[in-house]
Amino acid sequence: MYRITLLITLFLASLSLFSQKSLKSKLIGKWHIQNYEVLGEVYQPSLKESNDYILFKTNMLFEASSEGNQDKGTWKLNKETKISLITDENQSLEVTLLKITSVFLTIKYNTKELDYIIFHYRKQ
Repeated sequence: MYRITLLITLFLASLSLFSQKSLKSKLIGKWHIQNYEVLGEVYQPSLKESNDYILFKTNMLFEASSEGNQDKGTWKLNKETKISLITDENQSLEVTLLKITSVFLTIKYNTKELDYIIFHYRKQ
């Protein structure tokens, strides 16, 4: 009985590790803003926002551009739905991952100013 319980526990743990690794590999790449939602209404990015992107690198570094402002730093996947971004200026930003496929990313930045906005990105 002990051996079966141990095998099941090891199997479930390996699935969890595989899931995180697979999610990390999906995040790697450059994601360009496609549109965003405010209280259920979809908006296209303005001309100033049209080049916004976030780039997740395999070495756990990121680059981002928002309205022409550049940020760089490190990132880590905390749980299956939480990403921490830490800029080179030591500012921390928590991001909730709402949905990801091989080409689409939907996230929400966990700040008071952006909490009600859902961002949709497309991988390029």
